[in-house]
Amino acid sequence: MTRSRHLSRPALASAATAALALGLAVPAHADTLHADGDVLTEGTDVALGIIACDQAIPFSTLLSAVRQGARGTAPVYADGSTVSFDASVLSWPAGMTVDFPTAWPELTLPSDWTARPDGTRSDSAEFQMALRSTVNGPGETTIRWWAGGTSATPGEAPVVLNAETRVTWETAGCRDADTAPTAPGTPSVSARVTGGSLTLSWAASTDAEGDPLTYTVETRDRDDLEWKTVITGLTSTALTLAAPEEGTRSYRVTAVEAGTTAPALSSAPSAPSAAVVVDRGAPNAPSYTTSRGPEYTAPDGTGWWRDSVGVAFASAGDPALPDGSAGSGVTSVTGSATVAAAGPFRITGVARDAALNKNHAVVSGAVDGAAPTVALDCPAEAVVGSATSGTWTASDEAGGSGVAGASAGSLSLVTDAVGARTETLAAGAASDRVGHATSSASCSYRVVYPFAGFFRSVDTDRVNVARAGRDVALSFSLGGDRGLGVLDGAPTFAVSGGALAGEAIDQSGKLPGAGLTYDAASGQYTYLWKTDRAWAGKSGTVSVRLADGTVHSAVFSFTK
Repeated sequence: MTRSRHLSRPALASAATAALALGLAVPAHADTLHADGDVLTEGTDVALGIIACDQAIPFSTLLSAVRQGARGTAPVYADGSTVSFDASVLSWPAGMTVDFPTAWPELTLPSDWTARPDGTRSDSAEFQMALRSTVNGPGETTIRWWAGGTSATPGEAPVVLNAETRVTWETAGCRDADTAPTAPGTPSVSARVTGGSLTLSWAASTDAEGDPLTYTVETRDRDDLEWKTVITGLTSTALTLAAPEEGTRSYRVTAVEAGTTAPALSSAPSAPSAAVVVDRGAPNAPSYTTSRGPEYTAPDGTGWWRDSVGVAFASAGDPALPDGSAGSGVTSVTGSATVAAAGPFRITGVARDAALNKNHAVVSGAVDGAAPTVALDCPAEAVVGSATSGTWTASDEAGGSGVAGASAGSLSLVTDAVGARTETLAAGAASDRVGHATSSASCSYRVVYPFAGFFRSVDTDRVNVARAGRDVALSFSLGGDRGLGVLDGAPTFAVSGGALAGEAIDQSGKLPGAGLTYDAASGQYTYLWKTDRAWAGKSGTVSVRLADGTVHSAVFSFTK
């Protein structure tokens, strides 16, 4: 017995109104299987009418065996035989399925079945099934019914009876074959270059069946062969990526039917978006040049420039992206600058790329804008003909580069003649480390005779007592014969008060002639000073003014 089974057997909600019966293929058989209701013979059509698409239409048959021995033939089935039933579908139209019962019915004939009178009915068994169609329009199939039981003739094989029934219907409400949605529009991008977020938007897809759609967004960069999924199940036609992967990227979108039976249909991918450079890396720090090299480099590495220095920055390029494509490119670099303010400086140059990433370089150094100062120090007096020097010292301004080389020295002074003199230190005696030279410096001094004091008991450190009206010899040495023009006029006496106690000078001995004389033997000059008798009882100071501008004095007190 052949049994046809379907993959699913949904529970039958109710029995169909159509009553089916199994007619006998062999008229000589004495047993007939009946349905509950009219007796239907082999080949009878069953019309199910209009059925809904993809809905199970249940129907059932109440089967029983009727003893019809009056026809003059022997019974087919033996007493007490178990009659089992089965069915198979002989044709399978497109979209049709038939669900058979999970438990197949059986009848047990009475133990006196062969002796029963005509028309005796056996127990009944309900045969349940359902038909389903998913294709619009008329449909037809043939179902073959089987009944089998033990033969009434001992030793014979089991008896199998069969019949065929044509079942017709018309399906309504099925939609046509599903079609894929149209491709979404080419994604537009919010920026062609970005270092942050990126928004994609596209024209919506359409679906002929009106199925709901979701979108899948994919991307690839310059060195990718395959597209990589960014997101699936998106219901809107826009997507903002907070941090897209770096690289030169394109994006595409595919529409996918949602809520339909698997497999879900997908559209063709959209055309790729315009390429977007996603660059979150900083450009290279800018390079820089100075208008010239430093005039001096300090031990700590600080470069020193004289007066000013120009600094110019330039792009050093933008590194390639991870996919090997070019970065977004440097769009701006800090311009040139000139540093003229004295002291340390620090200038920052900034490079920015098209994605607004930035990097910087720092140029530092110092500017020395002033020459060192110099001072020349001379003694107030220098002895005529002596080897006398002035001293000079140089110093740089506070915070400057410092004096290069010696910061002090000496300058020989001219002493060939007595009198007031000025000596000048030429410019450039010293310089700072960036090349500023000192200016000239001068000092004034007086060239004088080597006056050795008064002789003949006249002392400049005490009161000299002399008799008024008598000549006093004022003797002194000038280190040799300087000629008789060594005096700037005659000595003068200024009375300052009354007589003072002191030490009498020697006024004895031979005195030289009047005026100024020079004695080569002693190497002394003598001026014969004539005193006034009116000075008796008075004191004062005698002053001898030399031609070199110096004045040499002694205190005198006069007696009668």
